[in-house]
Amino acid sequence: MNIALPQRKRAGTILVPNDVPVATPERPSIHELTVQGVVAYMQSHISESLSLGRLSDVAGFSPWHLDRIFTRETGLATMRYLTLLRIEAAKNAALGSDRRIIEIAYDVGFNSLGSFGKRFTYLVGMSPRDLRKAVDRFDIGQWKAALDEFCGRRPASGDGLAIEGVVFGHSPTAAFDGWALVSAAADGHPLAQPAACTIARVPGPFLLGPLPPGHYTVHALGFSRQVDAVAALTQRSLPRDRVLDVEVSARTPTASVVLMLRTPRASDAPIVPPFAVLSERAARSMVRHP
Repeated sequence: MNIALPQRKRAGTILVPNDVPVATPERPSIHELTVQGVVAYMQSHISESLSLGRLSDVAGFSPWHLDRIFTRETGLATMRYLTLLRIEAAKNAALGSDRRIIEIAYDVGFNSLGSFGKRFTYLVGMSPRDLRKAVDRFDIGQWKAALDEFCGRRPASGDGLAIEGVVFGHSPTAAFDGWALVSAAADGHPLAQPAACTIARVPGPFLLGPLPPGHYTVHALGFSRQVDAVAALTQRSLPRDRVLDVEVSARTPTASVVLMLRTPRASDAPIVPPFAVLSERAARSMVRHP
């Protein structure tokens, strides 16, 4: 295998398809620019031992102030973001080369193969070796056909607590045509272990549930019909959206959100689970067991 790799909003009211909101470009704030600068520094020094103190010196803020800004801009604390960035780099290295896993681990700043393997598997959802095997079997044509078949089935029932919504695509030049992997992750849990997930047509509705009571972050990652295998597997360039702190409880058994796929920003947190591979598994399972 050798794949050539290229080097916030809150819960809202459901909108009907005729009322698709129009995304307007925003000028980055000084805090967003600061976070982007720190992220760029992380990327260029990823194999080094990076502390919050060192990163705060780069930003020109105190460690406490940097962490507060970073969490507000990305949804993640600074050092947790760094861990995801390292795992993303390791994932792409595993996808794009046949290098030994221990070499990849050292190159992204891990000093122990054991700790790297555990962290990788926890955040990605499979080990580096299992990921390579899954990618070797990945057929993007069959995958797209499976997504279409899955989305053509009757929607799941809304029994129990759930999050419902609509996911839209936006492009300045053309309407988005494709699918979104939508997931609800409980606070503190990695995206590789969602409480619920589904595949939705874009534009179109989705339903996540049943869910236990709690607060969730809802993520959407878009795959257009024109997406190629490299972009689908590396994910960094794919449109996305995220809604923070969505609560479901006996008081609010069904929460409603709107997701608008947008071009990723430089400061966006890495999405490390390989959703093309994971959604292929889910679609195949649903097709076989309607």
